[in-house]
Amino acid sequence: MRAVIFTDIVTATSVDLSLATAAAAKERPDFEVCGFVSRAGDEWAPTSKKLASIFARSALVKATGGPSPRLWIPSGDRLAKRVGAPVILTDKNVNSPEFIDELHNRFQPDVLLSFFATSIFKPALLDSFAQAVNYHDALLPHYAGLVATEQSIYHNESESGFTFHRITPEIDDGPILLQGSVPIEGDNPRARVYKAKVKASAAAIPEVIDMILRNEPGTPQTGEGSYYSQADYNALVQVDRPEELTIAELRRRLRAFGEIKVQIDGAAEHVTAIAPAEPDAPLAFPTADGTFVRATRITNLPAPFARIRRRLRRP
Repeated sequence: MRAVIFTDIVTATSVDLSLATAAAAKERPDFEVCGFVSRAGDEWAPTSKKLASIFARSALVKATGGPSPRLWIPSGDRLAKRVGAPVILTDKNVNSPEFIDELHNRFQPDVLLSFFATSIFKPALLDSFAQAVNYHDALLPHYAGLVATEQSIYHNESESGFTFHRITPEIDDGPILLQGSVPIEGDNPRARVYKAKVKASAAAIPEVIDMILRNEPGTPQTGEGSYYSQADYNALVQVDRPEELTIAELRRRLRAFGEIKVQIDGAAEHVTAIAPAEPDAPLAFPTADGTFVRATRITNLPAPFARIRRRLRRP
């Protein structure tokens, strides 16, 4: 059985799931990863300037006491080599008849695997495969849609899960093949939850392949679920009137999303940490508690960097 992997969001999750699938396929003669399709062409082919910026910023964040995220420098050529299959970077509509013909003429695939693909797969594309399976970073039917991990943290869940499910024309609606979860613990759980979830979902790949080879239909989703859109996400991370939110609510959003965009003195700042402050402190703003806080880190860099940037941007 031959599988094509689709992904459009370059993250540790999409990369690790792809590599885990390729590694599992190499251990068996009945399953093969024959191709990889992505519409995130610019992300897979970064310029030397972008690479230098990534390294410099990561080093600066680490040197100033900020979080040290896993550093993945994307490369379509590198991924092709590690997966052992060609990578197609395309800006075409993957549901178009032309692309479907091109894909099948080149790879003759049987299975579509979706690891954070942003396209909504239409019946014509789905019907061209014997099977289609999606990875979603939540325990469906709960937290369907976007940024599911962050939404589960924001809503104070005790765990955050993942689901491998059959793909249907409806978003995140198909029968469930396999699910798993990891605990949400501590004041800053986001990085730990992502790391644990990536490890657990990648470890589940061999079992998912077994289920595909057995052509298991999966279990229909039941019960009342929840769905979160881009608009729902924007409403939480874009804080145009911080004076209407309490300190607790601001910290709840930072805990879940890592960063919120706060209007401070007429400018939108990407705030990643706050602390109590006097009204005249740099980058201070009022809250609904009747007190002030200040942004102490901007995109994980100390606030003084933001003030320097502001001065440099002034005409």
